Amino acid sequence: MRHGTLLELAARDGIVLPDALVEHWPPPLSAADEKGWFRFQRLYDVARTVLRTPGDVRRLLLEAAEDDVADGGRWLEIQVDPSGYAARFGGITAFTDLVLDAAADAGARTGLGIAVVIAANRTRHPLDARALARLAAQYAERGVVGFGLSNDERRGRTEEFTKAFAIAERAGLLLVPHGGELLGPAHVRTCLDDLHAQRLGHGVRSVEDPAVLERVVAEGVALEVCPTSNVALGVYSDLSSVPLRTLLEAGASIALGADDPLLFGSRLAAQYATMRAAHDLSDPELAELARMSLRSSRAPQDLRDAALADRADDPFDRPPNESGEGVDLGKRQDPTAPLQPGQPYPGAYPGAYPGSSPTDGAAPDAEGYWARQAREQAEQQRTTAQQWGTEQPGWAPQPGASQQPAWGQPTPYPQAYGYAGGYGYQPVPSHPSATTSLVLGLVGLIGGLASCGLLLLVSPFALFVGRRAVREIDTSNGQLGGRSNANAGYVMGIVGTVLLVLAVLAVVGFIVLGIVVSASSDYSTY
Repeated sequence: MRHGTLLELAARDGIVLPDALVEHWPPPLSAADEKGWFRFQRLYDVARTVLRTPGDVRRLLLEAAEDDVADGGRWLEIQVDPSGYAARFGGITAFTDLVLDAAADAGARTGLGIAVVIAANRTRHPLDARALARLAAQYAERGVVGFGLSNDERRGRTEEFTKAFAIAERAGLLLVPHGGELLGPAHVRTCLDDLHAQRLGHGVRSVEDPAVLERVVAEGVALEVCPTSNVALGVYSDLSSVPLRTLLEAGASIALGADDPLLFGSRLAAQYATMRAAHDLSDPELAELARMSLRSSRAPQDLRDAALADRADDPFDRPPNESGEGVDLGKRQDPTAPLQPGQPYPGAYPGAYPGSSPTDGAAPDAEGYWARQAREQAEQQRTTAQQWGTEQPGWAPQPGASQQPAWGQPTPYPQAYGYAGGYGYQPVPSHPSATTSLVLGLVGLIGGLASCGLLLLVSPFALFVGRRAVREIDTSNGQLGGRSNANAGYVMGIVGTVLLVLAVLAVVGFIVLGIVVSASSDYSTY
């Protein structure tokens, strides 16, 4: 999602965004501890809530395709968790239909190949993952090419999702769980052993165990390396510490990616620029990275062959600054110095991070290359807004959005996976039957508790009085009658006491069951 689109859709529906997504965008992030991940996930979920209509989703896919084409992309695989949007868009099947239709339309209009990877959320119950795996299998021939597992890999037990991945594997889908980012090589091994991963989201920490890295290479498991994400979330201290060179020298297949550009403020092409700067990569090495990305995808063979053969449009094969417009991912003067977020990028292009001046490294023309890029992208966003009918009266590009340098421009990927119960999630209308069920359940429990109270007062008393009456009648030498009534009261007192015990156990049991079902079905651990 483009940052300008986020601000515009939020303003349209009166959604108040946190300052981290407005004035202080891109936000400072870290996932070194649970608090840091909690904040990251909260911002992620808040950003997703601006998608309210099918038109919003279609616009998102079109803008994603436009941005990817602008970065030189030929094929885009978008990861989506339909359950995160089911309540607002009529269920997981209806939302999947919408995304696939929007992707097909965006692909037709931009010439970009687009496919979908359906991802389960590891913080939810494994049964939810199986339902999504069956959904992905159902659409295996209609635009869905893979099945993934996302969210904080420190949460949940990966081996519990084995059955879901077995369903996807039988359907011939690409198996792409997240692993080897927040956890080390042991979790990479788990993803390989239990989930039969064919491509790993991140996987960079496989370098910490040579045996695991050797296995990744031997089995041809591709790694989706997202450098700016790794640094922003605290996996590595700086870009030069991202072990890209080590992975390449070991023979690993790498697909550079931007992860979540809306939150990290860095698009796809910027990953190539920053990795060239941090690791002194040559043009042929960058070009091979792009080819590996295609080879590790599920792009149709004809598209893959055409893209690999067509070098005329390969930005890494063009002369630098050709007519002031060429894509020069110029080397930094000191390739050994770490490049930190917010630091200008010395060389032919300014930084891959927002904050550097649009005029740094500008082409020698009147307006300046980066100033012109910022203006053109702002105009493109405005045109798209007019097309989808979402432009507001008096709308203007927001500070920190379209005025940012183009490398820091908003995202080529929709924020399309996550979960519906996340912290910061905006409320959606509840199903009427759900509310009715809750009310009836509460009434039943209250009635049960009231009945228990009545039984507690009456039954033991009836038992005591009946037993005493029977004893006194038996010792009255025929002077007192009513023994049958006393016996009946005594027996009913016993039955009532037994029912009291059973009722208490039942009420407590149903309360516990309700808590367990609610916790496992409605919300994640967040």
